[in-house]
Amino acid sequence: MKKIHLVVASLFLSAATLSYAGGVSNTGATNTAPANTQEAKKPPISKKLDKADVDAILAKPSDYVLIDLRRPDELIKIGGFPVYLNIQSKELEQYLDYIPKDKQIATISNHAGRAHAAADLLIGKGYKVVGAIGVQDYEAQGGALTRITPPAPKYEVNADIPGVVAKGTKYEFLYEGFEGTEGPITLPDGSAIFTETRANRITQLKEDRGVSIFLQNSNGSNGLAFTPKGDLISVQNLKPQVGIVYPAGHEKVLSNNFEGKPFQRPNDLVLDKKGGIYFTDIGVIPKPEEKDAEAARPAVYYITPYGKTTRVINDLKRPNGVQLSTDEKVLYVADTANQYLIAYDIKADGSLSNKRDFAKLDGYQKNPAGEFASGADGIAIDAENRVYVATNSGVEVFSAKGEKLGIIALPNKPQNLAFAGKDKKTLVVVGRGAAYRIPLLAQGFLGRAK
Repeated sequence: MKKIHLVVASLFLSAATLSYAGGVSNTGATNTAPANTQEAKKPPISKKLDKADVDAILAKPSDYVLIDLRRPDELIKIGGFPVYLNIQSKELEQYLDYIPKDKQIATISNHAGRAHAAADLLIGKGYKVVGAIGVQDYEAQGGALTRITPPAPKYEVNADIPGVVAKGTKYEFLYEGFEGTEGPITLPDGSAIFTETRANRITQLKEDRGVSIFLQNSNGSNGLAFTPKGDLISVQNLKPQVGIVYPAGHEKVLSNNFEGKPFQRPNDLVLDKKGGIYFTDIGVIPKPEEKDAEAARPAVYYITPYGKTTRVINDLKRPNGVQLSTDEKVLYVADTANQYLIAYDIKADGSLSNKRDFAKLDGYQKNPAGEFASGADGIAIDAENRVYVATNSGVEVFSAKGEKLGIIALPNKPQNLAFAGKDKKTLVVVGRGAAYRIPLLAQGFLGRAK
């Protein structure tokens, strides 16, 4: 698969046949006022950059920020340059906080009209603007543009899974090139958000395929969960902890240690209806040269509704995804190193009993290091208590009794998944920097966001 290169640091936008969050700018509006009363058009403040200017900028990409003001169809048809931000003029002011003031900025459009308007706005806001670029003018002067190919919009499911998905069902391989992909969860409008852990942000995937920033500076959030009041809780890795990250003003640390020892690498979580939180800590394995480093402490913890952190599992090698049954009597845990998905019965106080192998994973394979692992990661559950697990083989689906129902194979290894869409009949899957959207016959559990 080819990556979408024209949007690098801040947000991805959809391709030619896709919707665009900002709509289409009406640059051809006609002023019907009589000529003698029409106000004279003011010349732009910003400089129009020629080929030599642009080549000098492209030669030092770390010194400049490029902002492209064109629609996705223009980007694909005409081409352009690798840029920092791709957005329409009408929405530029909404994203000023994401534009650095300590770097020189050049704006881009086809013939620099929209680019001049954006450049002048930024100059007025105190940004360091070197000028406006017209990509078609640059090309006419002998410059070479980068042209992108959107990913093929439809792929097909290769096998029937009765009640879940039919063979031949077309699904969307949306994009690849995200900076780490984890923690998808649905929003009330049916769209989904997921974490870009390496980029330290949470990204929104809209139903029209538009993609935008939901939250910047997420403290390396991974797994996500919503409270009934709409607070977004995440497990966080830059400063290992569990806490509320959204909305603004509600931020709060819920737990950052167990018995005085800080968490190592929190990974996934699920909230129960009592207000308790189960979450995994996959641990950090020291490198061979780190002889004095602390050993990994993989575990599963439970934060009680009263705020006390308890450890409920400490005998799994790589606890990763975690999920509750619809009646919240069973906790499922994906152990990346294990051949089986593990299940536990839940006691009244949130503690666990009756550990058992719930389902055998097809993804249990030898990895490049010569070790066997299933790659088991995120877990989702549908309204019929079927269990969906992201593994080395794809999305493995099991009945409520652990019977194997089938596998949804994907181009890239999946890492996490969630039901989304207004009817929760769309499975959003992320993994290895890619995002997919698969229409299902099955409906996700409506009793919680994930």
